[in-house]
Amino acid sequence: MDYALQMQQFSQKNLFSQLFKRGELTPEHIKALAQLLAEFHAKAATSPEIQANGSQGAICAVAEDNDNIAQAFIGDCLTLEQWQGTRTFIQTFWQTHGQQLEQRQAQGKIRECHGDLHLNNVCVYQDQIQIFDCIEFCPEFRNIDVIYDLAFMIMDLEFQGRVDLANLLLNTYLELTGDYEGAILLTAYLSMRATIRGNVNALTSKAEGIPPQQQAHHRQQARAYYQLAYQYCQPQLGQIVLMSGLSGSGKSTVAQALAPQIHALHLRSDAIRKQLAGIPLDQTSPDLYTTAQTRRTYERLAQLGLLLAAAGWRVILDAKYDQRCWRSDLRAKAQAQQIPLQILYCHSPGGNIAIASPNSPARYLRRHPCPINGSN
Repeated sequence: MDYALQMQQFSQKNLFSQLFKRGELTPEHIKALAQLLAEFHAKAATSPEIQANGSQGAICAVAEDNDNIAQAFIGDCLTLEQWQGTRTFIQTFWQTHGQQLEQRQAQGKIRECHGDLHLNNVCVYQDQIQIFDCIEFCPEFRNIDVIYDLAFMIMDLEFQGRVDLANLLLNTYLELTGDYEGAILLTAYLSMRATIRGNVNALTSKAEGIPPQQQAHHRQQARAYYQLAYQYCQPQLGQIVLMSGLSGSGKSTVAQALAPQIHALHLRSDAIRKQLAGIPLDQTSPDLYTTAQTRRTYERLAQLGLLLAAAGWRVILDAKYDQRCWRSDLRAKAQAQQIPLQILYCHSPGGNIAIASPNSPARYLRRHPCPINGSN
């Protein structure tokens, strides 16, 4: 007896790439994708053999292969400065982040992932987000850090000019997983992803039988990807934005609007509190609000804020910060590490936002309907 499988084709118009082209890819789609990814990564297989692909040597080997392919296109699709700058940054980054890579392995963050997660490999089918066409032919490309898997979609959205959606995907995923430390490695992974896409397009532009118009298109795409890879490697100054104000004063609303505009990681105290207690984000418990748990929450916020800002991220710490000790302690630690810190104080019912440092995100605040008042 022979067996046959009849496959049902989904409509190509429901690909994320097609939704994007029509302007129909919404924040709700992105949040649903983040939820699906978080669940998928949590259940994905792992083993000592899979974890080995997250070693410093394994990642450096992938980066070296990327560089060698790109080198052949210097003067055509990328400049020598771009190639050297990207290569130097990536090599130095992985050489100096060996401890973080070992921690990722020990924490089980290297898993059997998708490996090729971009807009053309996600669709809406029967009103559900579906991810398809994972890499099967190469275990080394599939068995990767979950943050590296996420990086492809973030890079793809940023390449398409939707930094806001990329920021939403990142913040939603990190909040769902609590994997904030993974963001320390994200910049290097983003650059590697952009380089890979540059290589694919550069190689395609040289393939036999490609019409001249398509060759020119792929060459142009390759140049844009290589430029993006280079941009990711430029130095970034970290910063902490500390929200402050009573419950209901608009802190989270302001923080959510501000995060994509300054490309910041948004850390909510409510989420951190539940992560520490091991409680799902959609549940609650009276034990969450004990004095001890509140102290742990603010300590975790400070730890993450300083860690991520030191790695070059802008970080929004979204909590009441109604006690001077929490503000003073964090300000002193940030100052000791030369990390810029500013306080955004939200007040209700007047709806005022007060800036407690001169280096405020004023462009955003000028567009915000709330008046700005000075405050200490």
